[in-house]
Amino acid sequence: DTALLVSWPSQCWAAMSRTALRGAWRGARSALGPSTPAWAGGRHCGVRAAAEELPWPLPARRGASSAASSSTATSETTFAILSILEEREAADAPERAPDTSSTTGRVMSSSGGLLRISVPGGVAVGGAVELPEGLGFVIRYDKHGALVALAAGKAPRNGDEVRLVGTLAAGKWPAAEGGWASFLSVPELLQTGEGRSVLSMPAMPAIPRRRPVTRRLPSGLAAAESLLPLGEGHRVAFVGPPTTGKTTAASMLIRSQAADTAIVYAAQRPRARLEQQLGPGALENPNLRVIYSDPTTDPVGARYLLPLCAMQLASRLRAEHRHVLLILDDMVALSQAAAELGSPPLGAPHVAAAALDAAGNVADAEGVRALSVVTLLDFDPDDGDLHPTLRNLWRSMEQSLDVCFNFDLRLAADGMLPAIDVEQLLACGPAPVYQAALFKRLRRELLRSLMTDRDRRERMEVGGQLGLHKEPQDQEDLGSARVARALLAHTAARPLPELAIVLTAALVYHFPQYGRKPSRTAVGGFQDAIVALVRDGYPRLWETLLDCGSLTDAQAAETLQQLGGVLLQHRFDFQLTCPER
Repeated sequence: DTALLVSWPSQCWAAMSRTALRGAWRGARSALGPSTPAWAGGRHCGVRAAAEELPWPLPARRGASSAASSSTATSETTFAILSILEEREAADAPERAPDTSSTTGRVMSSSGGLLRISVPGGVAVGGAVELPEGLGFVIRYDKHGALVALAAGKAPRNGDEVRLVGTLAAGKWPAAEGGWASFLSVPELLQTGEGRSVLSMPAMPAIPRRRPVTRRLPSGLAAAESLLPLGEGHRVAFVGPPTTGKTTAASMLIRSQAADTAIVYAAQRPRARLEQQLGPGALENPNLRVIYSDPTTDPVGARYLLPLCAMQLASRLRAEHRHVLLILDDMVALSQAAAELGSPPLGAPHVAAAALDAAGNVADAEGVRALSVVTLLDFDPDDGDLHPTLRNLWRSMEQSLDVCFNFDLRLAADGMLPAIDVEQLLACGPAPVYQAALFKRLRRELLRSLMTDRDRRERMEVGGQLGLHKEPQDQEDLGSARVARALLAHTAARPLPELAIVLTAALVYHFPQYGRKPSRTAVGGFQDAIVALVRDGYPRLWETLLDCGSLTDAQAAETLQQLGGVLLQHRFDFQLTCPER
């Protein structure tokens, strides 16, 4: 009966008088016959009572035409009638026993990790569906049934029985054993029952509870620590084409964290490959929790839920740890999984933006807790042929980022990994308050050197186009600057004392290579040699560098002067600094 009322054109309700409404309802009851419920009959039927209680004729807005006033009053009239009908039906209808059969259904079709099921009872998006040999969750529904994404196990056959089993949630992470990192796949982490749905986004912290970024986030990256240091609570992106060293940079970031930092790393790769990429240095951290989804074996639902499970785990750890680091590697895989689902409950741009917005420093009763989020994106945002799906993903994330590191494929081809493009960091603004005084001084000198090198290259390029002669000194300086820039790339995470030595060497040394590109092995060997020189040959200076974070500006200036003098004394002890004979 309620459906009958809703199906009437809204203009009819506004235009009908009270008497006409009574007649229309009598005609509807005659057409329905004996199937009309008991509550609908009698003198006080729902619509008749509604007609008695509603104001007739309907009021019109001032200055509006009769047609406009009719359409304006329609929504209010219909809402009032339906509200009264629902109240009368709930009060007069006899109590019915719950329909237990509504929790079971049948598989109508199955293809590509997606199932169409028919369930007599109600369903909800995100609800867990128990399959004969697996587990799924509802992504949408219509009058023909519900569409379910397979999250674990095997896909059922047509006609198999399925059962709704409550909410699909991310289970509790098991305790680490043996002082090593713990791994868990998405199918192993999922559980059913009551609780928060895995599709629920973490709440963004309230503005009055937010606090500024005041603590440094160790990264182990020379380019980041010198030019644009990270802070706890930052929202960071590593953006660039594949094979440019983004995962290597993420591994270095993991190895550089303090012992009290909880780390959640999410990636769509097999476990064996993840262990190889992270390396033993990262795997020896018991606070590292790796959530993974194997694209070769796991269904599309598991790959879609990977970042959502990681976000919920990081949100829980935030209540237990002072600092949590969440690394999502990478968001392009989420976009691909969402595209396979067709119309997922949450789009990839929505999930990415929610993950970034949840980061920051938040004050509670026990102090300030920080959540840092690092996302990896396997594409070049400046690519004109970028797919519209990826472009929308980038646009949803770009405005929420605090720091963005661009990785250049040309640098990777030259062996400079991680291939961070320092040209994008030259306009990085003033130094943050949490950067050490020694590195603030190195930052000023390094920015001046990099800008000078950029101006020289642009001048030589314009001169070459005009056919002007290239000075030998400019060519030699250009080659020396190329080697100095190569020192900013390294494959292993380095602490601040070692980075201070490497950066000082890049500033004080001249590398007479005459335009030749140094090999990756030569650069790495030079970095290790100058660090060993200071650590083994000058222990007092090394002890001062170990405490570089607490040096005053005057002490930092004196320490850098001593370090530069030591390096210049040994300027001919290395292959990269020896003049060609």
